[in-house]
Amino acid sequence: DATVSQATRSFAIDCEFIKVRQGKGETLQTWEVTVSVGVVSEELETILYARVQAPPRTQVFDDAFARTQGKLEPDWTLGVR
Repeated sequence: DATVSQATRSFAIDCEFIKVRQGKGETLQTWEVTVSVGVVSEELETILYARVQAPPRTQVFDDAFARTQGKLEPDWTLGVR
């Protein structure tokens, strides 16, 4: 006899960011970009996970948090996999 729990489930969206820059001198622009998005359950079960490719022609200058805390491989040219 299989019973289905009627308890309300909770989910969280987890995003990892890196900082990139583009241009030189007065045209230098810096911003944060999303490199991964995940949906996890309250038990931290991964429901959905996707990598997002860094914008083309940008230079990554800070990815420490995504590498150390997010434990992501630092190849930001890879997209969804």
